[in-house]
Amino acid sequence: MTEQDMKLMQLDLNINYQVGLVLSIIGMAIQLILPPWFFLLHYDKLMIDEVVVANCPTCFYVIRYFLPAYTDVAIIAGIFYFVAAVGFYKKEKWAIYWAVWANILALFTSFWPMIPEMDTGNPILYAWIFLPETVMWFLITRYAAGVSWGRVITGLFTGMAMVTTFMNGTASVNTYMKTMRNPDSVTFVKASNGAVYRIGEAFFVLTQRLNWLAAIGMMIVTFYVLFKPDFKIRMLGIISALISIILGTPLGIKISFMKGEISMMLYAPALAFIYLIIFVFNPLWEKLVQPVDS
Repeated sequence: MTEQDMKLMQLDLNINYQVGLVLSIIGMAIQLILPPWFFLLHYDKLMIDEVVVANCPTCFYVIRYFLPAYTDVAIIAGIFYFVAAVGFYKKEKWAIYWAVWANILALFTSFWPMIPEMDTGNPILYAWIFLPETVMWFLITRYAAGVSWGRVITGLFTGMAMVTTFMNGTASVNTYMKTMRNPDSVTFVKASNGAVYRIGEAFFVLTQRLNWLAAIGMMIVTFYVLFKPDFKIRMLGIISALISIILGTPLGIKISFMKGEISMMLYAPALAFIYLIIFVFNPLWEKLVQPVDS
């Protein structure tokens, strides 16, 4: 981010430093206490319950590697809140950017962990992070930063599309491993040395990486649509939404048929489609987002 970008982003901000300081302290407390606490309470239990209760051995490995990573990023969000609090205390305009990034990371890391909690019938502890942080989104962007309601709502849709699109990439990893254990879909390959390898359905390899890439694009869009929504951000948002729709829709339909019920994997393309309408149709883009290059 260049100095010119920073100046342009600050033109229409009416920052409330007192509100920002209070919210950052609250956010810091939430992120530095609850994620590590919930991790210690549920990490081993979720892995065991996925095998014993939910009958999903592959979910064991997803939780084993992904939940620690999510917890790491959640703690980093708490550190970002601390930096923001220092900035608000010193009445520095850059503080609002740290607070927004902290909130984005907090929402990102608190949504997916609720899924295995629900699958295994455990208390949904991470809702105590996700719901307050959702409220914090409105308080930070609207009342601390003074961003317009149009940008706040648009950013909410891009942010929700972000967390669900990343979840689709994670689900692709899990489902691929499930197909490796399914006798109807696994392919066995025997090497010359006698070793036998399992190959799952390639479809779930195809839908994994680009969903994560689209989610990263949406994360960037969620931040910049608040402060500097220009042509580049608009194009990045459109490309990310199209990736989520093109890959997420067949993924959601396929998993729905596999489970015999409507899959949560369809949430991402639906949310991406909603914000895509705003980004594509110029009257909506101009009215809601009020781009800086209009």
